[in-house]
Amino acid sequence: MKCHQRKIRDEMMASSPRPVQTSLDGCRVEEISRSEAESIILVYEWLGTMPTAGQAFYGLKTPDNELIGVACFGLGHGTKQRDICGVEYREKAIGLERGACVHWAHPHAPSFLVSKAVRQAYLDYGWQIFYAYSDIE
Repeated sequence: MKCHQRKIRDEMMASSPRPVQTSLDGCRVEEISRSEAESIILVYEWLGTMPTAGQAFYGLKTPDNELIGVACFGLGHGTKQRDICGVEYREKAIGLERGACVHWAHPHAPSFLVSKAVRQAYLDYGWQIFYAYSDIE
């Protein structure tokens, strides 16, 4: 069984072939706008929607400034999930609500993106507790 993003990547590669990146050298992660994030999330991500309570969006960009991956952090549907380490740490917690990379991104692009986005989100917003959920499908 293949995950959704793998299926999408395979379909996109068949319809819009492009050589897969061979290196992440020179790539960077920076905060981006919600609309920039939509350009990848709406195409590649399992839910096919943007988070309703999105707080910060980070993009993985090539040295040529091409957006190839997105990580979206948000509050979810209430505060209970932010209490994952106790109510006293609520303000330090944030959910990784969406994430995806383009079909031709380097195989390690997702982990590169998430690790750098978490670090930058800590520096930008002070979040120290990061959590995510997945669908059993």
